[in-house]
Amino acid sequence: MIPRRPPTLREWLDGLKAHRPPAQMPSRRDRIAAAVDAFLASQPLATRYRLYSAGELRAAIGVGMSILGPVLIDLGWERARRWQGDRTARQANYFRYWRPPRL
Repeated sequence: MIPRRPPTLREWLDGLKAHRPPAQMPSRRDRIAAAVDAFLASQPLATRYRLYSAGELRAAIGVGMSILGPVLIDLGWERARRWQGDRTARQANYFRYWRPPRL
């Protein structure tokens, strides 16, 4: 019996590629959406559906609001404002909050 020669590096790599489907990385939006879902699921049920400040979400998810905002809107979150003082006055202040979707 004739001994078989070992495969070349190229043949070995081609064999690996043929047996394993290519792994697809989740998109950035999907990763952020998963992080938002995990954050909301980690909150106690009694306080889960409250208003969240942008700073709180930014700190929990770890991305800026310019990236996080469109993902939250796609997930059904709503922007809300809490006004302080007279809304018609020029010195009226407001705080921006995000309201999670009710399931």
